[in-house]
Parts: sequence; C-alpha cells; structure tokens
Amino acid sequence: MNYFLYGLEQGRINQKIQSIIQDIQKDHECDIITYNLQNTSLNEVMQEAMTAPFFAERKVIVAANAQFLGTDSQGDTSLLESFLNHPLLENTLILVGNFEKPDARKKIVKLVQSTCHAISFGILNEQEKRTYILNKIRELKIKANDQLKNMMAERLPLDVRVIDEQLTKCALYPDELNEEILSLLLPRPLDDDIFKMIESILKGKTKTAFQLYQDMIALNNDPIYLIAVMATSIRFYYQVKVLSLRGLGEETIARELKAHPYRVKLTLRNVFGLSADTLLQLLDELANCDQAIKNGILPKNLAFELFLIHSQGVIR
Repeated sequence: MNYFLYGLEQGRINQKIQSIIQDIQKDHECDIITYNLQNTSLNEVMQEAMTAPFFAERKVIVAANAQFLGTDSQGDTSLLESFLNHPLLENTLILVGNFEKPDARKKIVKLVQSTCHAISFGILNEQEKRTYILNKIRELKIKANDQLKNMMAERLPLDVRVIDEQLTKCALYPDELNEEILSLLLPRPLDDDIFKMIESILKGKTKTAFQLYQDMIALNNDPIYLIAVMATSIRFYYQVKVLSLRGLGEETIARELKAHPYRVKLTLRNVFGLSADTLLQLLDELANCDQAIKNGILPKNLAFELFLIHSQGVIR
C-alpha cells in the first residue's frame, strides 16, 4: 500500500508516517529512506522506489514536500505514473504535501488519489483541539479534574506537536497536578497575548487591548520588550499583506516567509480590509513610542498607553 498524506498540520502527518512505519516493522525488517523533493528530483526518488530492497525485507520511501500535487508546477511525473500503475509490493511510497488541498485538475493527482491511500490532515479547530487534548490526557494517564482540563485546552495551541510535548511534560510530574503547578508547567504564551492585543487593535477594540496590556504588565513584562515583539509581529503582518496583494496564496506566502501556514491564515484574516500603509503607520507609532521611552521623554507605561490610544486613529 502506498500513501498520499497532505495538509497543514505537520505534527499529525509525522505521527501518521511513524504509525505506518511501525505497522510494517511489526512483521518485517524495514529500511527507511527519506527525501525532500525541494532538494531532490522526483525521478531520483522514483528510481529508489522502483528498486527492490537489498538489506531488508521491506523498504519505505518518504517523499516530503510533494508540492507538485498542489498548485506548484509538476515537471516530469512519468516514473511516478509507472510506479503507481505497477507498484513494487516490497516497497511503500509515502508522498507528503504541505498544502490544504491537492489540485484535483491534474492528471497525476487523480492517479495518486486512485492508487494511494490518501489522507487529509487539516489544522485543528478549537473543538478538535479539545478532543485531541482529552484523548491525550487519557493516553498519558494524567490525573486532572475538569477545571484542569479546561485550563490545558485554554493554554495549549492548535499545534499537535506542541500539545504532545507539553502534555508529556505534565505526565512526568511526580505529584498530583493542581492549578498552581499547571500554571508553572504550562505558562500562558506571551506571544498569544500579544497576538490577541494586535487583533484587538486592528479591530478597534481599545478596551480589550488595554485589559490585555494591563494583564501583561501585572506579570512583570517590560513595555520595551512588548514594543519589540509587537513590532516584529506587525512587520510580519505587513509582509503577508504585501505578498497577498501580489496575488500569492496562503501556502506560497507561508513558504516565502518560512512561517506556519496557520499563522499566515490568521494574519490574512486580521489584515483583511486594512491597507499596507495602515500597517506601516502602526509600525511608525511603535517606533515613536520606543524613541519616547529611550530618550526619556515619557515613562514606559504612559508611552505604551498613548500608543494604544493613537493606534485607534490610525485604524480609523
């Protein structure tokens, strides 16, 4: 059986690859060979797939970044077509695409989907994330009441890889978990709060932005540090906006900026209806805020609060 795994949730794709390999290794000695199609030609990969294993009973060939099955140009796929029509039963080919949907108009995509076990791995939504977390808690035998489970779901991101790492850390804690311990093991990510603050600013929700700022100050976060992180985030927003105006899609922007596709998706949603000039003006306001603090013109907290107020004039 050959496989076609695609989607934006790389963590779940990696889990599936490991599961496939483990299933084969239960009954057979197996060689694992991994290729990156951004660095290796498809024909070279297929020559490997069409060669019988030498030192083991079975061979698994993982071909990552099979973007030609999405919107990228496909090049020569004749060897792949030959292999799919006449597969070598000792070998298992796993094609992996980092895109939301394959391009169903392509002949090669139709052949791949008809001859391989195709599985989609989309980004988790909030409900799917919660279900995944609850299942992982049971799997790891973490003792937690409903309040702690809700806390985990609130603090963990939509990234399966990070969820697995953090819950494994919780499972290793030797004593019984409580809210205080969980707060130390799973601190609320500062980037999440800054993301929410920027989102509030862009939507004109000044009161919410102030509340988030006050929460971060209460946790001893320095306004100068917040300014630096916000500037980096808004600069990313600007880059995404400019690339989207050039007609680039989410997946291409993510590759261009080397960013997680879900982050690009959220950013595009937040900058919809905003101009690139508006985002540049926000960066200018942050720069003015930073200079006012460093030149001793204004106290740190007052300078940042004035930025939040001035930002509303920029958005309007």
